Amino acid sequence: MSIRETSSAFDLRHHFRWRIVPALFLFLLALVVTTSFASRQVLEEIYLQLASRRAETIALGASAHKPRLWAEILNGSHTTHNRYLGLIDEFAEEERELGLHELKVYDLSRRTLYASDRKLIGQFEMGQPLQSTLDSGKPLRVEKVVAGETLYELYIPYYHEGKVVLVFELYEEVEALNRILFQAVLPVVVIPGLLFLLLVISLTLLIRHAQGELDLRTATIHQLRQRVERLVSKSAVAAMHSSESETDIPSRQIESTLFFSDIRGFTRFAEENSPQRVIDLLNRMMVLQVRIVEAEGGDVDKLIGDALFARFQGEGAEAAALRTAEAIQCSLAREPQGCEVGIGIYSGTVIAGGIGTADRLDYTVVGDSVNVASRLCAQAREGEVLSPADLLQRVDAELVIGFGDAEEMTLKGRSQPLTIRRWRCLGEEI
Repeated sequence: MSIRETSSAFDLRHHFRWRIVPALFLFLLALVVTTSFASRQVLEEIYLQLASRRAETIALGASAHKPRLWAEILNGSHTTHNRYLGLIDEFAEEERELGLHELKVYDLSRRTLYASDRKLIGQFEMGQPLQSTLDSGKPLRVEKVVAGETLYELYIPYYHEGKVVLVFELYEEVEALNRILFQAVLPVVVIPGLLFLLLVISLTLLIRHAQGELDLRTATIHQLRQRVERLVSKSAVAAMHSSESETDIPSRQIESTLFFSDIRGFTRFAEENSPQRVIDLLNRMMVLQVRIVEAEGGDVDKLIGDALFARFQGEGAEAAALRTAEAIQCSLAREPQGCEVGIGIYSGTVIAGGIGTADRLDYTVVGDSVNVASRLCAQAREGEVLSPADLLQRVDAELVIGFGDAEEMTLKGRSQPLTIRRWRCLGEEI
């Protein structure tokens, strides 16, 4: 994994606000919906059981007051309609005592034995809910709107000796069930809701604290990274960012224009001045040179005591290096700093890569071209720029103005002499 930017922290608050909180709300909503559904199912089952108990109560009342007639009905004996009328008062009394909204009783032939509306007694009920209850033998709930009021029709089968012999139809208000449902669901919703609110508040405070710590640590790392990057070249930083490993930076062969400058007379200046003046001189001269190098697109590879090593790459690298050298020399001529510099420029092939151990790496370039550029710098006098003659042939003629005649120079470690030309800032260039 390549090294990533650390200038901005991971935004915990954003992810918490737009991912965690909605997920928690969805969880709470699912809890409420499933709880309400399950509660309604359970309460409806309880409601039907209560209705069955009421039907049994009505049957017990009828059996107690009209035992012979009730036995005939249960045994399926042929009983005239007029005899059924003997149970009307008993059913009506039970209806009043139980506080029923409405009551109907049917026999197996679907004839109405009793109805709150006396006009319906003796008529046959052909509705599907009654037939379904007779067929299945199970209680059935049907929602119905009567005179603008929503009611439940509860069809309750009544068993005798294991067989359905009657069906009771009870009417109940929907609001009654809803009130029971509300009372049952309210604690289940309110308590988790309060716990959920407490959880969100706690998590918000925790995330806020964690985000503050993360922001602080990220800012510290970013500042440290910026400080460290000031100690190394831009190419070293780029190599680390593009590397797949933090310790293994692959080497590569590149064409580069190499730039060396060195302060002349610095040793004598250091002997004759205080350490603070020496540091001040170095800082002034290095700041001036680095500013010009970077303005021309160069990369300062390293500062070596009173020497500077920079690299220029890409199209126009040689011209940029020459402009840099001439600008530095003319700037120092305009504003003398107490010392002058000598500059050497050379273009060639170098090997760029990380050199060192896993604990201490230095990203730089090595090769014969680096040595040649360094030795050209060493041969440059105060205020001079030394460059190979063939390099000057590859740049615009304007940059070559002011360079002296070609001369042969034998550099240390090279068997063949090198043709070079010298340049010095003239008065009119200042």
